[in-house]
Amino acid sequence: MKKRVKSILKITGIVLIVLLVALIIFANVMLDGIDESNAVSKLQTAGIAYEQNDVDYEGYTINTYRLGDPQLPKALLIHGSPGHWSDWINVLLDEKLLSEMCLIVMDRPGYGNTEMPATRELNEQANVATSVMAYYCDAYECYTVAGHSYGGGVVEQILLDYPNTTAKGIYVAGTLSPEHQQRKWYNHLAAMSLVKWMVPKIMRASNLEMMQLQADLLKNETRLESIRQPIILIQGTEDVLVPFETVEYYKTVKSEGVTYVIVDGMNHFIPWTNPDLIVNALLKK
Repeated sequence: MKKRVKSILKITGIVLIVLLVALIIFANVMLDGIDESNAVSKLQTAGIAYEQNDVDYEGYTINTYRLGDPQLPKALLIHGSPGHWSDWINVLLDEKLLSEMCLIVMDRPGYGNTEMPATRELNEQANVATSVMAYYCDAYECYTVAGHSYGGGVVEQILLDYPNTTAKGIYVAGTLSPEHQQRKWYNHLAAMSLVKWMVPKIMRASNLEMMQLQADLLKNETRLESIRQPIILIQGTEDVLVPFETVEYYKTVKSEGVTYVIVDGMNHFIPWTNPDLIVNALLKK
């Protein structure tokens, strides 16, 4: 019996080590895609004017970029978890969009060249985002705010907490359903002290956010009917990271004011694979 227990423990340990190594490899692959200089090079090659600014937030700097005429209606694009402002590059390169809107992108706390460390709470994420919005105008004006994945949860928080600053919200495969954003076993594993410091910084930031996400979404649930800004929700039926059931959930908690853009067979990575859907949503009056 003891030998069997030891054997099971040994196998379990090997499995955990393999999973941890796989997680680190996966994170490093994602890090390869997070290349600010590459994204900037694409903007320069396309002849798109931009400016980079470090926005102050409680003594930390938030890395931001502005593209397009600042006199045009503004949109803030919020990346997921993990992520980087360059995740939106296929949207930022759209000439028609830039002719009609001024686009702002940022590295959220804990990511890219933003100095501010990762933060758990959605309301703090919303505070940071609206500080960036305020930086690019003399006074608060009504922005369109779009968020991919976890960024969708941040957009929801902005719509709730800062209704006078937002004209429209766009959820792109957004993490909106508490039921489908429960902590997974690997979140608990990655939160362990010994394991936490073995994974890359962006994965630690992502895990910190995911550990709190469900609780914050539950807090917002009873407030969702108070949102008066129009919302566009973009979702694919083959999304394995944010389940398609999220759509049905949102229909039960937000009965009016939402336009659903559902694409059969589409996965989670919409900013890369289907940027036109986001462009159309941004331009929709």
